[in-house]
Amino acid sequence: MSDVLIMGGGATGQLAAAYLGKRFPNLKVAVVEGPRKNRPIVGESLVEVSVDFMLELGLGAYLVENHYPKYGLTYYFKPNIDDPADRTYVVDEIPTAPQILSFQINRFTFDREVRDRNLENGVQLIDGNVMGVAINSDGGLHMVTVQDADGQMRILRARWLVDATGRNRLLAKQLQLQETVKEQKNVFWFRLINFNPEILSRIQALKKQNRAFIPYFATHHFLERATGSGASPCVRRKTSRS
Repeated sequence: MSDVLIMGGGATGQLAAAYLGKRFPNLKVAVVEGPRKNRPIVGESLVEVSVDFMLELGLGAYLVENHYPKYGLTYYFKPNIDDPADRTYVVDEIPTAPQILSFQINRFTFDREVRDRNLENGVQLIDGNVMGVAINSDGGLHMVTVQDADGQMRILRARWLVDATGRNRLLAKQLQLQETVKEQKNVFWFRLINFNPEILSRIQALKKQNRAFIPYFATHHFLERATGSGASPCVRRKTSRS
């Protein structure tokens, strides 16, 4: 029996376990995680508020020593977007290095680090997939059915449940809390292996020279034209340090 059972062992679930273990050290925290296989993770460009949260978890030194800094967001607008031969861009970037830390992290190594720390701090990690949830509305223990890699079923009991199943939205679907997405926007996020930073200097950039930080260490957004009446340009391509 656990005080808190977290369903989902990805970054969200492991960070939730890390926070609960640090904030409430007397709680028994368990995480149900599926098979640890290579997932289609492209990386993560953190924002300052999430870094502040990770500093609270004691991950500050680890981020500084093992991941790349992020100097804000840089946007590229093409004045003549209909001419593919025209490489001129109006560039909008932050004028100085941000005062608050932010990072471009490698999700594979970061996720592994948080998971290992949770193990060291007494978080119970349970291999298996959540197959069903029986919620006790009378204040008793909730029951979660988990199937392990051998196909065996087991029942886990907990006082509180945390749904960190991501796009599966396990509890949202069961409790009919899921809302239909009425507007779909396309965003392509990718990293480039062995990216040559000199490419950025070849862009015919209309901007002031930046001496406050290296533009390479930023998240680069290449924007396309606005779609629809009054619509804002959508981020189409995003490159960052690999």
